[in-house]
Amino acid sequence: MDHAEALATAHKRNAPLTRIHYSRGNIYFPMGNVEGCLTEHEAARQFAIEAGSPEDEARALGGLGDAYYMRGRMLTAHDHFDRCIKLCQAHGFGGIKAVYLYMRATLHVYQIQFAEALADCQAAIESAAAAGEARAEIVAHLVAGEILYEQRKCDRAEEHARKGLEVARRLGARRFEPFLSEIIARIRIFAGDRAEAREILEECLAISRDTGLSFIGPWILGAIAWASD
Repeated sequence: MDHAEALATAHKRNAPLTRIHYSRGNIYFPMGNVEGCLTEHEAARQFAIEAGSPEDEARALGGLGDAYYMRGRMLTAHDHFDRCIKLCQAHGFGGIKAVYLYMRATLHVYQIQFAEALADCQAAIESAAAAGEARAEIVAHLVAGEILYEQRKCDRAEEHARKGLEVARRLGARRFEPFLSEIIARIRIFAGDRAEAREILEECLAISRDTGLSFIGPWILGAIAWASD
């Protein structure tokens, strides 16, 4: 067997394994199983390297970033997202890049790098729109809105929140609507219009009761308390 044949055999054997482990890691993430998430994505990365698949390696690096983020290892998470994105840029993996750009933006925030975070959000929005990754586009608008709100650039924050809502409603992703509307409600509170804020938040709460209160319910209830008399 020559070198090319050996590579083809390794790819055929290992490519399905990297995707299985990557998918399993993604299941562990919302379950809060940090160790399982780390173990599965590291296995996915190793099989991707053995398969000679930079695309699968990029996905696995992004998954490892998620796992370290969940563990609270923010600098390590940032390093994995950065490596993922650079690999995507080198090979033209626009869809994967869009998914993990907004996560790198989130990690920039933890390092007080707001300009870099907003630049990643904008790049994520553009990449997601081009790649048809609507979910990534929604979350990129969400992250940008959060950053701009914290900087009290409320007009721009609301613009991102409303654009994210438009995509979420077009996609039918009701789970994201309360996240985005809650930003608008906080802007209303900051502006002194608590009545409108409460109206928005009550609608957010109703949607959250349908889609899963544990996802963002505590944020909404906290904002309702802030908006109350």
